[in-house]
Amino acid sequence: MTVSSFAQGNIYISDSARGIWGIDYSGTARLGPGLDWSLIAGPAATTPSVDSIMTSTPTNTIGFFDPSTAWNDILNQPGYFFVDGTNGAAIEGAVAANGSVNYNASIAFSAANLIGGTTNTMYLIAWSSAYATPSAAQAAGAAVGWSNPFQYLPTSGINTPNYGVTMNSAGLSPFGVGPVPEPTTVALAGLGGLALLGLRRRN
Repeated sequence: MTVSSFAQGNIYISDSARGIWGIDYSGTARLGPGLDWSLIAGPAATTPSVDSIMTSTPTNTIGFFDPSTAWNDILNQPGYFFVDGTNGAAIEGAVAANGSVNYNASIAFSAANLIGGTTNTMYLIAWSSAYATPSAAQAAGAAVGWSNPFQYLPTSGINTPNYGVTMNSAGLSPFGVGPVPEPTTVALAGLGGLALLGLRRRN
C-alpha cells in the first residue's frame, strides 16, 4: 500500500494486489471480495495494543484468538484513531477481489485528522463486509485482521510525500483476516445444526 501526502493533511491511498486476504479454517489464504478495510493512526514510535494478542503481526496465519479482545484493543486504545476519508468520516473501504486497496481513485484528498510534518504510527485493519462498520463487527464478534505497525510522516506543503517513502518501504506487510469459512463450510455447519435439531426433537 502507498500512503503519501502532498500538503498538510492531504494523502492518497492505493496499493497493489494481494495486500489483504481471507484465511479459511484449513489455513488456506484466499483472495476475493467480502472484506472491508480501514486505516488507523496513532502517536509516533508507539505499539498498538492489539499487537500483544499474537506472537507476531501481521495476522497472516490461521492463529486463533478472541476477536472481542482484538476489537476492544483496536477501538479503545488511547491516542489511536481512524484516519478520515473524503467525507470527513473514518475511511471504511472495500477490499478489491484481487486483495488490493484503493481509495478515492488513488487521488490525493484531505484527511482532516492528519497533520503534515507529524509522524504517525499507522496500521490497517480488515473485517467481513457483512458488517457495515467496525463497531457492528465488534458487536457481532466478527473476525478481524490487522497489519504490522509502521512509521509514516505526512509532509506539509508541496514536498515529496514522506520524502519518497511509501507505506511499503516504511514497513507495511500484507496480512490476512481469518479464519474466514468458505461458503461450503458455512452450509455444512448449517446442515449439521439442522440435523442436531431434528435429532433432539425425535428424542
